[in-house]
Amino acid sequence: MECEARAQAIPPPPELKLVFTSKQSDPNYGALMVYQFPAALPRVTLLAHYAVVRDARALVDSISLRQRDVAAGTWLLEDPKLELGPVAGGRADIVRYGLNRVVIDVNTPGPALLRLADLWYPDWNAYVDGHRTAVLRADYLLRAVAVPAGRHRVEFRYESAAVRRGLLLSLVSLLIVLAGFAVAGWTARRPRAAVTPGEGA
Repeated sequence: MECEARAQAIPPPPELKLVFTSKQSDPNYGALMVYQFPAALPRVTLLAHYAVVRDARALVDSISLRQRDVAAGTWLLEDPKLELGPVAGGRADIVRYGLNRVVIDVNTPGPALLRLADLWYPDWNAYVDGHRTAVLRADYLLRAVAVPAGRHRVEFRYESAAVRRGLLLSLVSLLIVLAGFAVAGWTARRPRAAVTPGEGA
């Protein structure tokens, strides 16, 4: 006995908003529908509050249980001992977003934490107005930096020490190879001393 499998419609979670439905429908899967999650946070956020949870597992549990409003504050693994001020009316705009470099213009009425919703990794460095600053591990997975009040430019750069060592080693190896070619070419063009007949017999 053969059984034909058919797709079943699964009702979307109530927090999602339907934003698109295709005009054409697939006979097996129905119409294509696109939903939006209105509560999604922007990629960059200015924050005036943080809490410290030194245990990574407890931090993840705190986030999953929504024990703090993630739009207003963040969890950190270490205490940077910051005094944060009001951020109402502040702006953070991404002006360049690349694979190894992210540039953000910030204007905040008080000292704030700038959280970037990109993965934290030890080789990411941060600069505020060209001065290097600590990259904080926010919400266990994301990156954050402290920003003073006023207008500032924040730059995240991926600067891997392993990549730099590899490039330096490659450059040294290339120089050694070129030096070898130069020595071989110089010895091939050097005139050889004439040998008198009968010598060395």
